[in-house]
Amino acid sequence: MSKDPMTNYPLQGKVRSFIMCCLCGKRRVVYCKEPLSRQQITDIEEVQDSLFYTCGSTLFPTGHRYHETIVVKYGLECTAEMETTYYAGITTKFQPVCFFCGNTEVNSTSQTVQDLRKNYSIVRPICRQCMSNGIQPKVRIALKLNKK
Repeated sequence: MSKDPMTNYPLQGKVRSFIMCCLCGKRRVVYCKEPLSRQQITDIEEVQDSLFYTCGSTLFPTGHRYHETIVVKYGLECTAEMETTYYAGITTKFQPVCFFCGNTEVNSTSQTVQDLRKNYSIVRPICRQCMSNGIQPKVRIALKLNKK
């Protein structure tokens, strides 16, 4: 058996929740093929409350009943950006957080962000601190603009 329960795990439409790393505070996406039951949600909350989860680890230890069915991306580091699936919103919509540091106070009204939104369909959230540190917002899918 692979060390990583996410190997060959289809992600699209499987985002169910998130858990916060007890070291860096970033939200990491929790995946499950089926909607979470009340008991499964409780078990995830217990992991969160016990300050057990850190980036890169599995959500549940080997042998736990949910070890292979409720998973997070294995091997992420605290320095890694947010997972793009956090923002996808197919099964669950979450509060916007900074793509780089996870800060919940995003800077969606800055002129830089507004200008990027005119040219790209996806502009990842960014906080004031990251912007003041010279980090530029991540963008995807340039809009086709008819310029004459």
